[in-house]
Amino acid sequence: MPLGNLTSQFFANIYLNEMDYFVKHVLRAKYYIRYVDDFVILHTSQKQLEKWKIEINNFLREKLRLDLHSQKSRIIPLSRGIDFVGFRNFAHFRLLRARNIKKMMRKIKLFSEGEITYQILMESFQGWQAYAKWANTLKLRRKIAREIYTIKKRIMQEKKNPQTLKTFSIHNIYKYVFNTYYMQNVTKFIHRVSKGSRFNQIYVPKEYEQVFQEGDIVQVMLLEKRTKLYYSKNLKKLSEFKEKLIKDIFSELSTFKEIKQVFIFGSFLTKNVDYNDIDVLVLNDKDIEETVYNSLIKKFNLKFHVIAIDDKNLKKVLEICPLVRSMLYRFVSNKPFIVQKDTRIDRDHIRFLLMLPEDLLEIELDSKMFYEAIRRLTCIEYFLEDNEIAPDKIDGVLSKTLDNLLLERIKKDEQINNKNIAELRTIIKHKLKKIKGLLKNGKE
Repeated sequence: MPLGNLTSQFFANIYLNEMDYFVKHVLRAKYYIRYVDDFVILHTSQKQLEKWKIEINNFLREKLRLDLHSQKSRIIPLSRGIDFVGFRNFAHFRLLRARNIKKMMRKIKLFSEGEITYQILMESFQGWQAYAKWANTLKLRRKIAREIYTIKKRIMQEKKNPQTLKTFSIHNIYKYVFNTYYMQNVTKFIHRVSKGSRFNQIYVPKEYEQVFQEGDIVQVMLLEKRTKLYYSKNLKKLSEFKEKLIKDIFSELSTFKEIKQVFIFGSFLTKNVDYNDIDVLVLNDKDIEETVYNSLIKKFNLKFHVIAIDDKNLKKVLEICPLVRSMLYRFVSNKPFIVQKDTRIDRDHIRFLLMLPEDLLEIELDSKMFYEAIRRLTCIEYFLEDNEIAPDKIDGVLSKTLDNLLLERIKKDEQINNKNIAELRTIIKHKLKKIKGLLKNGKE
């Protein structure tokens, strides 16, 4: 059985339950903790610990046919730190293992040398910081974040790596995902609907416009009728046959009342591709996969790939893991897809979008991220209050919310001090609280 397998951990806990009872109730060790096959016992007497070590080893050998590891089972003073569950644990603080830090620094070096993209680096960094924040690493995380920011800025200025430049732009722009993108000065391929309607218009900083090409990351979602489609990557006009086929697929799957959401994605949506290879993803239960597949085959006599995902489990994973969120953005940004939505406000989707500003409360990357987060939260707030959303109105709100000097500094991505950071985080917390209140009260 593989060591990292979840089943291995489960059986280890069951098998070693007898040892837990022996240590706590027979030896009466007051300070004892175990995680799978690693355990720690604390005591003020070295002699007592040596005695317990012999007794525990005898118990394991006689009752469970196990032995303590000769090299890893040691009695050491607490001042040297305890190596446990990936950290060096001391009496009043906790540190990361040195090899864990070196691994992250190697990723940064690869990015600096152009071996990996900014997107790949951020996936690693977000996963690493989610783990590192459990130790006393605030200064370390800030130092590494600043290092990433410095390298990224150098690459952006030198423009020696076009792929990295484009990836960086997509990564940042996609943080704006909401019901609608309003790409200022890039509207040649977007139909601008009336400002007063119930959809979101979010401004994209001008410095990103130059690296955008038609089809990169642009979303239009109309909330007027259920039959409306919205296109991620703003696909060029599809052929009439494809448009009709897409609507027919949605119509066919609407007969399945248990399906909560349907996505059509992949190469079928690109130009001059065979129609006989259509990817369909449904949010429901894995058990429905075969039924949906058979229904589509019977109706259209075309080749389909059907994937069913349990939306509850997906939502849980997205909520707890920044790395999975980052990977999901990367997948979506590289795959054209179409999804049908109704006219109701998708509160779950809004709550998901709020996770990104919440992540910013834990980690500092650059000052512009605060500007982007506060701007986005203002747009969501206006959307929920049924106010007209336009760039000039959002600009007006920001100028009233923030000190003009600080606003200009974060817009220009200039360095800010800890006092400014605390002030910005307070604003984010206030806006998050207000938005969650609007969601809770059911205000539309």
